[in-house]
Amino acid sequence: MTPNQQVRNLIPAKTCTCSIEAPLLQQIKFCNDCPGYCEFCIDRGNRNPGKMDIIAMANASIKANQFQLVDVTGGEPLLHFEKLLELLRMIRPHKEKIILNTNGYFLTPKMVHELNGLIDELRIALHHYDESLNAETIGLPIRFDKVKTALSVKKFEATFNMVVTKKWCNDSEFIEKLTELCHELQVDGCRISEVKYIGLNHGYEEYDPNWIPLYPFFEKLNIIKPKSSKELILTGCIDVVYYKDIKFHLKRLCGYKLEQSIQYPHDTFMVIYSDGLVAKNWIYENFN
Repeated sequence: MTPNQQVRNLIPAKTCTCSIEAPLLQQIKFCNDCPGYCEFCIDRGNRNPGKMDIIAMANASIKANQFQLVDVTGGEPLLHFEKLLELLRMIRPHKEKIILNTNGYFLTPKMVHELNGLIDELRIALHHYDESLNAETIGLPIRFDKVKTALSVKKFEATFNMVVTKKWCNDSEFIEKLTELCHELQVDGCRISEVKYIGLNHGYEEYDPNWIPLYPFFEKLNIIKPKSSKELILTGCIDVVYYKDIKFHLKRLCGYKLEQSIQYPHDTFMVIYSDGLVAKNWIYENFN
């Protein structure tokens, strides 16, 4: 099975319960192209406008001034770095917090220097604390020493974005080793998602065999209380814990069949595509 085939039945939950009490989030889908192939990437298969209109994206973002939290994602935004800078410079005066997502492959000290003052947080995809296994998961030979060098000149927060899978993160030292890596690479925190497959009947208890519960790792460290699967899904499933000065965001991302539409309650979420199209939820292409 190819990476593209593996991801087709896994996209965000039908109802984004995490958004009920979350701040208004504006997500800018800056581009679609990415040299990586994370098998659980929820952006793969997303609408592809086929063009990039920086002015249209910026105008749509600024117009929706109630959205002060902006998350710029791809694809891989650093593939189009000069255009990315152009967009960020346009929206920066109008937004309280700007987050940029990357897999870190193209990141350099020069890029980080130019991003200083334009973003508040850089989220770097990381799916294993071991460099070779991380590269195998993402599909790119991302070198941790280069990431460390690039981040050494940062003036913004840096966090890892991680999905926990049975394939990689199944040892008892997982959190300890991840914490050590955060310190070594000067990363401030880690956002970890546990992915659970739920069918059309929204059953709670059956996991896809590739995904594992996240919370037991932290329960063993006695820094988080056990929660049932049902409670996690119904409450939006985000917890924040600190371990050895590293901030961990723990989240469950629920998968569901492609036939269902995503519903974000209370108008807390909007998407701006690279051609300037504004949507209240993600638009997925037909895979057939």
